[in-house]
Amino acid sequence: MSSHVALVEDDADLAQLVKRHLERGGDFLVTIHATARAFLASLKQTGGDGSALAFIGSTAAVFGERGYADYATAKAGLVGLMMTLKNEIVALDPRGRVNLLVPGWTATHVDRPELGNLDLLRRVAQTMPLRQIARADDIAKAAVWLCSPAARHV
Repeated sequence: MSSHVALVEDDADLAQLVKRHLERGGDFLVTIHATARAFLASLKQTGGDGSALAFIGSTAAVFGERGYADYATAKAGLVGLMMTLKNEIVALDPRGRVNLLVPGWTATHVDRPELGNLDLLRRVAQTMPLRQIARADDIAKAAVWLCSPAARHV
């Protein structure tokens, strides 16, 4: 779900561009919201003891990133969703929890031209504590752990 925002001079073109980006981000949030609601509906029927939801956010939602307005907007929406659902899940499961992982740059299947620029990657990695770009399986393993009983207080 990423696209680059182009510079436009015409107000009508700008309005169309903003509308398209908001629609893309909105679709993402609607899908995530529907998935979470289905999870909570199932939990209501079956009960739970330590149920967990984990969402994958992005530092783009915190710091912004040129050319990724729709992505950053959608990921920022996850903060509000997580903050709300953490209060709702405990009514169904007193030990239930909701977490939001917020990784930085991550190498995924999404075509991102920046990941092919080794000089840029080296510079970006220097701003990160581990000095490396995350891999998708790094984030997936963290999400699995957060949903496990081992993370019952996280």
